[in-house]
Amino acid sequence: MGCLKSRRRNIGVVTLILACVISGEWLRGMSYLDCVQFPTGEHSWQEWSSGRGAIRGWSLNVKTVVNDERPESFGWYMVTISEIPSRNGRPQTWRWWCDNFGAEDWFYFQDNFRSNFIIPYWSIVIPLSLLSACLLLSKPRSLPSRSTQLQINSKGS
Repeated sequence: MGCLKSRRRNIGVVTLILACVISGEWLRGMSYLDCVQFPTGEHSWQEWSSGRGAIRGWSLNVKTVVNDERPESFGWYMVTISEIPSRNGRPQTWRWWCDNFGAEDWFYFQDNFRSNFIIPYWSIVIPLSLLSACLLLSKPRSLPSRSTQLQINSKGS
């Protein structure tokens, strides 16, 4: 473990591993959608999903429960991308949208309000990979030798 003596190299290895894990989830998301949902109140819940090249999160505030769809407790599920239903022509109003980043609000059913956000995987993987490359490939700075420090100190006095 001679090459991993410095903290800089250790952080570089950790960021590289993190970038690889997130890249793996990015590739998995081409076929599957992984979702975690949990209630945040009596009439609201959150869901975070990973798939279709991005991390998505949404919150739903429910005034009218439709088909008893509110989760009672923390849950996880997975579906294939082909099983995901379409929006059925419901309007999509993005508060902002830029390079696959986005946030939107829309009425889900009657008076039920839903807000979404989207963060693309590339915006996480590329910076982590670049940071890892800088930390692992850059040469560590050498400390000035004791004789150099003495020369600098003697010139200053």
